[in-house]
Amino acid sequence: MEERDYIGDLGIRMGSYQDMYDLCNIPLEAVGTAVAIIEDDIIIRVNGAFEDLTGFSRSEVENKKNWKEFIALEEDIERLEKYKALRLKDPSLAPRSYELCINDRYGNRKDVMVTVSVIPKTRRFVVSLMDITESKKTDKLLKMFTRLNQKLVSAKNIEELVENFSRVLKEYGGYREIKIRQTKDTPEGFDIISDRDIDMGERLVLDGISQDMKYGIDMLKTKEKLAYTEYQYRSIFENAPVALLEEDITDAVAYLDRLRLKGVEDLISYLGINPREADECLNLLKFDDINYACLKLYKAKSKKELLEDFPRLVPEFCRVLFIKKLVSFLSGEREGEFTGVGHTLEGREIYIYSRWFTIQSRERLKTITAILDLTEEKRLESALRRNLEELYKTFDQVIDVLSSIVKVKDPYTATHQRRVANIVYKIGLRLDLSTDEINRLKLAGLLHDIGKIALPAEILNKPGRLSKFELDLIKTHPIIGYEIIRKVDFLSEVADIILQHHERLDGSGYPNGLKDKEILLPAKILGVADVIEAMTSHRPYRPAFPVEEVIKELEVNKGKLYDSHIVDICVELISEISK
Repeated sequence: MEERDYIGDLGIRMGSYQDMYDLCNIPLEAVGTAVAIIEDDIIIRVNGAFEDLTGFSRSEVENKKNWKEFIALEEDIERLEKYKALRLKDPSLAPRSYELCINDRYGNRKDVMVTVSVIPKTRRFVVSLMDITESKKTDKLLKMFTRLNQKLVSAKNIEELVENFSRVLKEYGGYREIKIRQTKDTPEGFDIISDRDIDMGERLVLDGISQDMKYGIDMLKTKEKLAYTEYQYRSIFENAPVALLEEDITDAVAYLDRLRLKGVEDLISYLGINPREADECLNLLKFDDINYACLKLYKAKSKKELLEDFPRLVPEFCRVLFIKKLVSFLSGEREGEFTGVGHTLEGREIYIYSRWFTIQSRERLKTITAILDLTEEKRLESALRRNLEELYKTFDQVIDVLSSIVKVKDPYTATHQRRVANIVYKIGLRLDLSTDEINRLKLAGLLHDIGKIALPAEILNKPGRLSKFELDLIKTHPIIGYEIIRKVDFLSEVADIILQHHERLDGSGYPNGLKDKEILLPAKILGVADVIEAMTSHRPYRPAFPVEEVIKELEVNKGKLYDSHIVDICVELISEISK
């Protein structure tokens, strides 16, 4: 087959790869959760749910908007930039899921739960965004009510009460300013100054809090303690859009405290090997109340039905989480979170995220747990993972195809490339490079001489001295290889390494005569590995060089042609292998 046929076949295969990539992203359009694909900070793909979440059409976003334009808080941008840097180095270094605030096209601020995945061997991120604005709002209001209740009871004078109320409202409500209304030097309420719109429901809550402050002041005047208004708490609890569960943990905590007084230091380990006592402890938990959203989540017809069956809906491994929750309370923790699998009354499995915090209620210890259904997000995550696995498989197939093309043209070059890839892998480990950097090095090693497919085989295997014309032709293979590989999006960095692998520190290399700092570190590594493998391999026109000759070549040209540190590592590797 003529060489143009090889190159044409390569173009067809790379086109097929792009088609495969597009097909793998089709499921994004079918899910209900907002999804965006980001590359180099530009949003290149979104689905319909993303349009609904942000208010922007697909044509306004794709390949036009930077993800930072949607972030509401400057500190979130700084945090996400750090996560991005860590994720590009090693995805496991950055958290996969976290919360942040975004702005839609109308200036509305929304809280979202973000999950990020990296498409292997690329700089592309798959980002799913779930709107948790209402659940966050409910969580903040519940915490604010709880905190205000604590301050109301503990305040020793009117000044302290007013100061505490203002601080808590600013902290949990995010209001810019709290103005106290006074009559005859006595506070009677407050006005809220906010940078955002306050809806009717929140305004009613704030009006209720204002009345509570006045009530607290009246009670302080008569030296009576104030009990927090139960009806307001209940109103939020019952009508919250997220599932809420109220538990009484007083007796269960007391049980654990008694075990500790008996000398049990590691309560979790102790209860792990004493299941009977663990059951006794958990049976002391009292599920006092649930809201309507919780009934809907667990498919229950009444509160009584769900409260009676709730322990049955908690899987065995989640019982361990309940134990840890109680132990953490004894250790001073007053809030926490966990994820796990539960079941509805119909037996359907659901994946939930739970966040709990404690409240003091009439000498009893109680916790409020907010439960968020993440089943759909989990399903999407699984679908995305399958797509990524398919992409990774396709990626391997592309590399195999490229290597096979070289093998057909020149079997020696194909073998040479595999050996070079093995050498650069070992050098990369010694240099403590990241996993991504080592993988790019291996790919560059496997493909660094792919440009030779365009050269005549009789020149590549010529036993005698090459003419100047033939030598100049050989020197074009890094450029040809670069032009082939750079057209594959996820191999662009590999293409740069291939282009430079014959450059030398003193500028005597080719094709561009680059010098020391102008040469990429991976290209320097590949250049030395290429020399080592070439010298230690037998060729039709010469035998392999002895190990001593190879080391001599590296030492003589150390710091002149080859990077000194890389040479030192290679000499160590050669010496270890020769022993």
